[in-house]
Amino acid sequence: MARDKGQIYEASDWFKEALRINNEHPDAWSLLGNLHLAKMEWGPGQKKFERVLKVNVALLKCYTAWSQYSC
Repeated sequence: MARDKGQIYEASDWFKEALRINNEHPDAWSLLGNLHLAKMEWGPGQKKFERVLKVNVALLKCYTAWSQYSC
């Protein structure tokens, strides 16, 4: 809600709080990356998106390995 109201810094605080609860949540990382882009902070934004890709690749490997046992 804060982000939609243009309150970028407050939104950033909320996303960071979400990451304290679940440090691997891809949506929180992605939304935080979008906030960096809104502030034209390209480098930090890119790092957040790369983090999302890293987490998703790890999950994909996990799901792939699990599917071998559940079939």
